[in-house]
Amino acid sequence: MDILFKNTTKYTKDLYLSFLYFHNEKFGIKYHLFSLLVIIFFISCIILQLSNLLFVPAITLTIFLVGFVVYRYSFFNSKVSKELKSSKIADSKEITFCFYDNRIEIFTGNTALSVKYNQIYKIFDMPDLFYIYIGKQCALLVSKNGFTIGNALDFSDFLRKKCWRKYKQPD
Repeated sequence: MDILFKNTTKYTKDLYLSFLYFHNEKFGIKYHLFSLLVIIFFISCIILQLSNLLFVPAITLTIFLVGFVVYRYSFFNSKVSKELKSSKIADSKEITFCFYDNRIEIFTGNTALSVKYNQIYKIFDMPDLFYIYIGKQCALLVSKNGFTIGNALDFSDFLRKKCWRKYKQPD
């Protein structure tokens, strides 16, 4: 089977950091909405306890509320810091993607992985990159400048036809 597109992308710390912020902006809404609903619930319970002059439960709920807020909003920052210090980001790596008609083959060092197009969760066509999500938390970062077979415009058309429901243009 012939390779339709071939791309080599160098994964750097800056590239990965921009992806992490994109990912948080795109998918963090549900996370923040859930946090907001829990905070509103806690505040309602605290107000209810105070209106009934029950101070001990109100203080307990306030402590839980503060702990929840600190945990939820420091979680993303600690996650980003941890990811940036990990070995997969500390060293720049080149990843080669070979796109066939029915699958994507991914090569990094001695490791190879194959992904079928029906396994793709979402695709975001950004100005310099394609973010090809193969799950809610995992994505392939494909540079538009890294094509050695084919080009970014034809690749964009190919992805749009292959995964039309999952393909998103930048907002």
